[in-house]
Amino acid sequence: MIAPLRVLHRRTVLVLAVLVPAGLALALGARRSPATAAGTSIPSAPEQSAAPDRDLSSHWSRVDVATLLWEAEGRIELRPRVDLARPDLLVYWQPNAQRAPATEAPGRDARLLGSLVGVEPRRFSLPAEATRAGRARGSLVLWSLAHGERADALDLEADGR
Repeated sequence: MIAPLRVLHRRTVLVLAVLVPAGLALALGARRSPATAAGTSIPSAPEQSAAPDRDLSSHWSRVDVATLLWEAEGRIELRPRVDLARPDLLVYWQPNAQRAPATEAPGRDARLLGSLVGVEPRRFSLPAEATRAGRARGSLVLWSLAHGERADALDLEADGR
């Protein structure tokens, strides 16, 4: 009884030794690149568009991020001037521009725009309600997921002209 089971086991292992790596190679080759959904971050394009409506770079209190806002297009660009050294930094838009404690997570009404990693410039599409009447409202919140704290917040209604 043991000898036939050993033969079966040996054959099964040999077949799996061929099929598993082949299946993995096929699966990796067949996967598509992740699509960018509306509202998520996309790398900034090298082409030049219209000049930004406002520069809010000086309104961050703890991070050094150049922030350009195109209100008519509902778009914002964040360019870290130095590596923020936080691989888990998430960018949220929050409708209310209130100051919150550093440990308070973005509220239920906050919308995740994407992540901000390294020094790569990132463009984000703001939700439609963020740019009603041609003027940006709300605030941007940089939330550190690993540390469970706000890295910083920016009031979009601040005058950045």
